[in-house]
Amino acid sequence: EGSPTQAAQLFVEYYLPSASSGVAQETRTGLRFDAVDLPRGATISNAQLSFTADRDFSETFDLTIRVEETGDANTFSSTAGDIAGRSTSATTVAWAGTLSGSNGDTFQSPDLATMINAISNRGDWCGGNALSFIIEGPSGALPAWAVDGDPSLAPRLQLTYDYDSIPVGSSCLRRTTSTTVSASSD
Repeated sequence: EGSPTQAAQLFVEYYLPSASSGVAQETRTGLRFDAVDLPRGATISNAQLSFTADRDFSETFDLTIRVEETGDANTFSSTAGDIAGRSTSATTVAWAGTLSGSNGDTFQSPDLATMINAISNRGDWCGGNALSFIIEGPSGALPAWAVDGDPSLAPRLQLTYDYDSIPVGSSCLRRTTSTTVSASSD
């Protein structure tokens, strides 16, 4: 919602059915959020991915969400296997069921707070770092806008944390603020 250069980027890795088996392998989607404004050690009470539908849809999902196991996620690349090759947390969140809606509707993932709390408590995490999620499964497609289609409709990470839970003296938060001088008195 702020800067298009810091919007989530959506990468999809998919496999066609093999000629010998006729069975399709998992679909994997990578979401990377740059400059996540979450201080180290803060206790998250709720965290969800929010998507905006890019078409009318009725989808049955059987997906698993994982968080990349690092304190500062690297940018995704076009290298084959980049999404599948990343180290992810052992803790996962299942996302299964059926969703229906119209183009422009929003829909949310289940709560991801437990996974993100584990990352934000790492010694190499600092607020302002990047956080990546891998969404994978044998069935289902996310009918969602990506930053390439319309940055204002790109996936969003919504976090709620307890400000009083931030550890005094051992937390970390990096923030860049840019302001335009608009008057001589500024």
